[in-house]
Amino acid sequence: MLSQELIIFIIVAFTSIIQSLFGVGVLVFGTPLLLIVGLGFVETLNILLPISMIINLFQFSSNIISIDKKLSKDLLFIVLPLISVTLFMGVEFIKINLGLSVGLVLIFIGLLNFFEITFLKFINEKIYLSLMAIIHGLTNLGGALLVGLISSKKFDKIKTRTNISFFYFSFALIQLITLWINDLLFWEIENMLYLIIGPTLFVLSEKLIFVKINESIFLILTNFLLFILGGLLIINSF
Repeated sequence: MLSQELIIFIIVAFTSIIQSLFGVGVLVFGTPLLLIVGLGFVETLNILLPISMIINLFQFSSNIISIDKKLSKDLLFIVLPLISVTLFMGVEFIKINLGLSVGLVLIFIGLLNFFEITFLKFINEKIYLSLMAIIHGLTNLGGALLVGLISSKKFDKIKTRTNISFFYFSFALIQLITLWINDLLFWEIENMLYLIIGPTLFVLSEKLIFVKINESIFLILTNFLLFILGGLLIINSF
């Protein structure tokens, strides 16, 4: 039987590859998987947030010019404050499973993308961003909704991943700050090994996989990711 440490290592490696390609993965896949392994929510955040941030920093730092200015403004004034408040509330007071709801939303967005329908026709973007922030603060699953939002904008693959990674980096940063303020941030020696995995797999994935994916295939894979995320979240909610 595999030890818990080896299982965590495998989960971190797998989710790091996914995040290296799409900008999300470490938190949205890693959180439910580590909770299933038996880790607590705060312990899971302490392991995954630094890994997620390092990969994202690599992804957007060389393409800062591609970051959407309007989305960045909403990120600063709407998303980050709501993530901080709801993370504190979730850790201290609220235990809630939003996997089913998030999963259904992702599949709905995936279907709209498939038929080339912009889902923001159905909901105001600021309302969507607010809901995404609240869900991320409570469950760490907001990255899945972020993929849905950015994919609907039909950016090219570089701009898509740059915006997703910049937002996702900001999510993790405000979460770490919130944990630190509430004296919930801690460090274990094993975490250093996990931190090495993320950047290493990013470099390999970038050179061996990402650069070889053309635009049309990337859009198909992103949409497929929405269906996979949605399905897993729905299954895990029961």
